Amino acid sequence: MFSLNIFHRIVLASTIFLLGALVIRAQDEAVIGGLAGLSVNAPVGTYLPIPGIPNPNGLPYSFSPTTTSIQPVVAVFADFKLSSLFRVGGRIGYSPLQLRYTANEQVPIATSNGGVYKATLQHRNRFDFSSVRVEPYLRITPTSWIAFDVGLPFMFQMGSDYLQTQIFTDPANLAFLDGSVEQITGSGIVPGTAIAVPGVSARIEGLVPASSNNSLFIVPSVGITRIIGSIHSTAKLAATSFQFALGIRYTLPAKSIPSVGKVTDSVFVADTVFVLSSVVKDPLTELTSTNTERFEKPDTTVIVVTNRYTTRLPKPPSVLEAAVRLSFINSSGDLSEEAQLKIWRVRRTRVVPLLPTVVFSENQTMVPEQYVRLSKSEASVWKEKYVANSTAHWQYNMLNVVGARMVKQPLVKLGLVVYDDGTAEGRQVADGRTKEIQKYLTDTFSINSKRISIEFRKGQASEQPWVFLVDSTRALLSPLTMIDTLTETRLPQVKIAPEVISEAGVKSWKIAALHNGKEVHVFEDKTQLPQAVLWDMNQDLQSTDVSVGQIVVKCFVTDNDGESVESSPAKINIRNQSITDASGLLAERVEILRVLGADYLNTPDEELFAGRKNFTKVVVQQNASDWYWRGLSQADMELFKHVEIYVSDTDRQ
Repeated sequence: MFSLNIFHRIVLASTIFLLGALVIRAQDEAVIGGLAGLSVNAPVGTYLPIPGIPNPNGLPYSFSPTTTSIQPVVAVFADFKLSSLFRVGGRIGYSPLQLRYTANEQVPIATSNGGVYKATLQHRNRFDFSSVRVEPYLRITPTSWIAFDVGLPFMFQMGSDYLQTQIFTDPANLAFLDGSVEQITGSGIVPGTAIAVPGVSARIEGLVPASSNNSLFIVPSVGITRIIGSIHSTAKLAATSFQFALGIRYTLPAKSIPSVGKVTDSVFVADTVFVLSSVVKDPLTELTSTNTERFEKPDTTVIVVTNRYTTRLPKPPSVLEAAVRLSFINSSGDLSEEAQLKIWRVRRTRVVPLLPTVVFSENQTMVPEQYVRLSKSEASVWKEKYVANSTAHWQYNMLNVVGARMVKQPLVKLGLVVYDDGTAEGRQVADGRTKEIQKYLTDTFSINSKRISIEFRKGQASEQPWVFLVDSTRALLSPLTMIDTLTETRLPQVKIAPEVISEAGVKSWKIAALHNGKEVHVFEDKTQLPQAVLWDMNQDLQSTDVSVGQIVVKCFVTDNDGESVESSPAKINIRNQSITDASGLLAERVEILRVLGADYLNTPDEELFAGRKNFTKVVVQQNASDWYWRGLSQADMELFKHVEIYVSDTDRQ
């Protein structure tokens, strides 16, 4: 609070300064001036928790200075001559001050594995003080271009406030229970501040003449101020400040006795033109021209000064209003005022090819780690249907599928074909790869090694490091059928119709869909505002998003006068619409994946479709989130780079 005692002190100091300036005005070579600049403030000293400021957790930790702050400073001054070397004077100005301190506390937190970790919780205090600075000083001018002064400044506090927060620094940016990274533990007026704070200062100035008679100087300066004692009555709050400023010094002309002679009479004429402008927000008057005329009479000189002004008045704003109206295209294709979330259960059958190859890295002989390997006991109970629920890609279960099929079909034989580059080293690597695959099938699935033949073919140095599986009967390499049940959802399309009234005409517009205050989709342009835009919510949101935050649509418009308006938010409230068969049966869907590649990797269409009809090819988006890429390594993605997906027309979704 700004106490009456402080006010009296400021009034007294201001009165003394003004009286001193009047005295100075009567002296020879009196100088007045002003300065403005920046002050770099570095807090010094440490302190314990201050009474009246919350002490988080009640711990007696010590606050230490942290970063510096930069604040503006302004002042006016006057001084007069004591001797050719010394001058005495005083400054009065506004000097804000910001001090920042921190204290660290060790607190135990629970880790995800059930342990305890000693985290570092940092408490941060920021103090802001505004004060009037009254400073008598002694000025030393050794040359005509440089000067020094030393002063005893007094800072009279006008107001103060503080902000106290806490944040985890180890681990960094750890969130609190409410989800915030930094919490406020206290704020308000700083209790117990000192009324007047003394200090010492030193300053060096340069003197750059700005007039021919050396009565006006531009004064760049650098200074330092050290607070003596403390800004607070109990805690050590002090600072060292470095000031960088630019000012002017003006030497007042000596008082002279006017001579009796011809009288000069001045006449001032003001001519003002008023203009309405959409650029200004408040009335603005500018001097556009000045004309001076002189008329001589026997005993009088008449000077007529005509000033012409232009006053720009704010132009009344044009009418500009904006709103949005929403309607929804639901699953039936009808337009509705109600947004519906479509939910249905599907029994999905996926038919996918089993590519007859094991992909190795260069010079690698062990079966790559991405391929699922079973123990002998696991293999004895393993079934193909487990592939659908495996976290690995089905291609990495290929050896297990082939092994299980060889167990069921004891008369079918498997061939392993490998290429080598014609060198002894290449032959050794190729042989190691086939032996590893043969050993896994014989050891894990108890398959007779005579049923697995190995064939070496001459290749080039650039040959792919693959091992191919060959089965003339196709019994071991026929497509996989994976069956699962899932719940599918679909959000509606939103038809957004902007309704805008603009007298000046629309310059630019933006329609934004927001989820939890964050823009998720934006339509904008500088062309004519459309009657409506369509937003497919499925492109930007998941069905789960509608239950964890508000979805709104806003319209932003700027007219040709530069005025802008924002519409009220139109809220989207989603209603669930579960779709089930009257008989309680699940919707059936069959999806067939057709991989387009080299002939020796392709699966025949008669195996994929197996007599199934009424399939429609759907558009495939080539990105890593597609289900047929999920779980593949980068090298194996090339095998599934070009695919087609067919969906049965009998799908009842």
